[in-house]
Amino acid sequence: STELAKLDEAIWDTMVDMRAGTLVWMEDNGCCGHPCGSSDIHKVTHSIISYTEVLWANYRSLNRILDGAYLRGEFKPHNQSVSHLTNLIMEMVCSIEDKLARKSQSWFPDESLWFLFLINNAYFMLQKLQTIWRLAGLPVPILTHRIDDYINGYLTVSWVPVLRCLCDPATPCCFARTSSPLTKFESTFHKACATQKLWKVPDPDMRKQIRKAIIEKVIPVFIQFLADNRISAPAGVTRKKLEEMLGELFEG
Repeated sequence: STELAKLDEAIWDTMVDMRAGTLVWMEDNGCCGHPCGSSDIHKVTHSIISYTEVLWANYRSLNRILDGAYLRGEFKPHNQSVSHLTNLIMEMVCSIEDKLARKSQSWFPDESLWFLFLINNAYFMLQKLQTIWRLAGLPVPILTHRIDDYINGYLTVSWVPVLRCLCDPATPCCFARTSSPLTKFESTFHKACATQKLWKVPDPDMRKQIRKAIIEKVIPVFIQFLADNRISAPAGVTRKKLEEMLGELFEG
């Protein structure tokens, strides 16, 4: 029993190191292991998923050890309705997601690309941890809400400026092809698509979701502008053409 107690203590110490070590590594290394300017999954995101899979594979033993740490006052769970191990995993995932969001701000000169990076990493963690959420009986995890916030942030910084070409009252209401709001919209839209076509969203479901969100953000405003001004869309900016271009985004 003495040897088993020592083993439990060693395992608990390892879990503490695992929880803290990844955060320290990020502080010391920044984007090390991840190409700056890339929206792909960060090395630390892969690592945290590997850690959680190891923890969950040893659920019964580790939960018992966490019970002991809780009784000693060394572990304070945030959610009393789920197991201690589930609490630990949730804490690790949320902590690393917070840290990744803060640290990565300095890695991306383009804020739109930064939001895509956060979407990709949060969604990767969410997908990989779905089995744990289900077995633990958890409600929709906080990562789902954060992903929604990141998508809204992306739409705001990336596509609201494009729509502003149509909505800005300071824009001259002249429909000559050289200076019209529609011309400015077309130019800005094409530029955004050309840039973001090279960006990467690796998961096909998330790629489809973001494209759909852009279409729902952009197309109604564009159609309303045409209707309000009683004009027809030029060949280069018909609804079908815009949707086709948006359907090519994020292939990397």
